Amino acid sequence: MATASPTCSTPTTSSSSSTCSSRPVWDKIQQERRIGAAHVVADTAAKGPLRDGIDAESAADVVWILNDPGLYHLLVNVRGWSAERYREWVAASLQHELIGDR
Repeated sequence: MATASPTCSTPTTSSSSSTCSSRPVWDKIQQERRIGAAHVVADTAAKGPLRDGIDAESAADVVWILNDPGLYHLLVNVRGWSAERYREWVAASLQHELIGDR
């Protein structure tokens, strides 16, 4: 699902193009978030193996997407989830995707 960037009204999919002057800033934010996600995965992997069937790059992609603030907005602000429900869902999803049942 494409989400709109906060300063541009264009989707943030890689196939979209924008003449918005803040687009480079938005792209940099996304790159930094992805780098942060890779650090989360590295820290997790240092404590034990990732679940079978997922490599570090794919795991970082999962963290990057599940940690997107747009998900919080959609589920809490639009769909009415409580912040606690969202937090529990994200935690369970990350655990399942990264380490499984270890």
